[in-house]
Amino acid sequence: MRLKQGNKGPNFELPDITGIQVNLDDYKGQKILVSFQRFAGCPFCNLRLHQMITRFPQWQEDLAVLVIFDSTLENLQQHANEHKPPFPVLADEKNTAYQDYGVEYSWLGVLKGSICRFPTMIKALAKGYVPKSMSGKKDTMPASFLIDEDGIIQVSYYGQDEGDYIPFDIIESFIQNK
Repeated sequence: MRLKQGNKGPNFELPDITGIQVNLDDYKGQKILVSFQRFAGCPFCNLRLHQMITRFPQWQEDLAVLVIFDSTLENLQQHANEHKPPFPVLADEKNTAYQDYGVEYSWLGVLKGSICRFPTMIKALAKGYVPKSMSGKKDTMPASFLIDEDGIIQVSYYGQDEGDYIPFDIIESFIQNK
């Protein structure tokens, strides 16, 4: 079931790429972006992770960022360590947080993204974001949640295809809304 504005963001505890357990409740009192990606080798997801890392210096004072992959920790480490992310990148091997947040699955969304976002796929592959291994569900759709200081979801964004992410202007508007 999709979460909506006004719902409490469900807590989770997942390992980051260094193996440290990260708990959403530890970020209470801060604005939070929880970004669910697809599997760790997904070219779209790795390009998006790169874009988020690039923008993070503008956000870090006002926004905690947690990025979650449908992956084992070992597989995530193979793909995400090279990014050297300045925020937690988490592995949800059992899909518990994915289920709690109502993240959706769609083979039609995979097909649509592969066709409609082909130039983005080429850009990701050209940057070297080629799957080294395939672990996790391949039909996971991205989803993002902007959570306020009280733990309440202010924006929920469910991607319609494999490359459909919350627009950066929505994130930046959330940050600026004090």
